Amino acid sequence: MPLWYWLKIMKRISVILKKELLDTFRDRRTLLIMIVVPIILMPIAIIGFGKFVEGQQKSVSQEKKRVAITYENADLKKAFKSDKTIALKISKKPLDDLRKKKAEAALIIDKNFKNKLQNNRAINVKVWTDQTNPSSVSAGQNIVFVLSNFSQSVRIKRLAKLKIDPQVLNPLNINTGNIASKNKMGGQFLSFLMPMMIVTWAIIGGLYTAIDLSAGEKERKSLEALLMTPASRVEIVLGKFLAVLFVSVTTIIFAVTSLYWSLKKFPIEVMEMSSGSLNFSLSIEASIALLALAVLIAAMFSAVMLALCIFARSFKEGQNYLTALYTIALVPIAVISITPKLDVNWLMLMAPVINVIVVFKELFLNDFNVFHYSVTFLSTLLYALLAIFATTRIFSSEKVMFRQ
Repeated sequence: MPLWYWLKIMKRISVILKKELLDTFRDRRTLLIMIVVPIILMPIAIIGFGKFVEGQQKSVSQEKKRVAITYENADLKKAFKSDKTIALKISKKPLDDLRKKKAEAALIIDKNFKNKLQNNRAINVKVWTDQTNPSSVSAGQNIVFVLSNFSQSVRIKRLAKLKIDPQVLNPLNINTGNIASKNKMGGQFLSFLMPMMIVTWAIIGGLYTAIDLSAGEKERKSLEALLMTPASRVEIVLGKFLAVLFVSVTTIIFAVTSLYWSLKKFPIEVMEMSSGSLNFSLSIEASIALLALAVLIAAMFSAVMLALCIFARSFKEGQNYLTALYTIALVPIAVISITPKLDVNWLMLMAPVINVIVVFKELFLNDFNVFHYSVTFLSTLLYALLAIFATTRIFSSEKVMFRQ
């Protein structure tokens, strides 16, 4: 085919694309989802979640915790004075008090506590908590900490009486270290969050546009006028597809940029680990690879959503189809995203959506695998082309297009 022929086709596609984008940007819902929600939601989510968790932890750690105890000893009582949040109360049935929420923890102490303490014998102590209650868990941790310090002080006194150096019982001073850099720790955090967010926004971003440009036009009876233009069905489909893809990719870019800015601007305690603050950065090469794959997964979903919505008879029916699609896609997205270590195989690399999540995680962990990326890229490209082909076939069917 001569060059002018392809230029003519591209011109018709660009005219349809321009028309669809103008219609799209007139829709406030699309602008809300594409720009406002990603830009505003991410900082609010990061700051809000951080403040909420911080507030909850502070509240639990500072609140007064009642501890039902079977026996109270002067030495033990003195030891617990170091923790202002614990209030000891004598109880005949401490476990019942714990079950009835009259106490946050129960402390069962050997009845011969004083005698065994004086005779240098081991004392049986059991701490009971309710692991479903954060206050009870916190109380248990505080009790164990106090008892450990008390046990250490008793041990030192006993050894002093025997004229034995306490260091004799501590042959090893154990220290731990972390070789992972702040960038790698930050990458691990992003590997749980970013893949799920990118794929989710790939669906949500173009959702309303896909419905409006297909089922919406069928409902408004404006699709017939478009079909009467010189543009072929394939050109019309490609114009609409590119409009949905543009909106979807733009939404992803806004969402990722907003989240990245939020993480850099508002580092919260939730994201801090033992090695210190996390550092969020991605190399230029990884960023390009990430963007290319994000565009492909957005293209696949754009074509699938357009196909489903063209098949739909009304805007509401299109919404129902895409809600089902989002729900089905969300399960593997969530499961794979939160899985810390994956044994990657051929099946995972060929499975749509799952393969993209796997490669996204590798990119954020700075564990780039050329083979994994190549297989995922080519398979996702194939799925996107198949989805576009299916959309074209559906669009070419008069029975589907004008079914009542």
